Amino acid sequence: MAKITDELSNDPSLNESDAFEGLEDDDYVFVIGSDGKMKNIIFPPSPDFEYSADLLALFRLLGVNDPDELLGATTLH
Repeated sequence: MAKITDELSNDPSLNESDAFEGLEDDDYVFVIGSDGKMKNIIFPPSPDFEYSADLLALFRLLGVNDPDELLGATTLH
């Protein structure tokens, strides 16, 4: 797996913006470390709605019981 990742990261036709292609304004971005722990999360600009059951299940899977607590400046790792 590392070899594939190394090959992709050295591909000059790929750039950082490719990773965010297709993201919508109301999408969440989870950054998971190689140890399987959540390192960071990017919330939509104004998450002022109810979280879906699937999203809450994902948060619980990652050890987050109250996602609103993450809206402040918090270091997760």
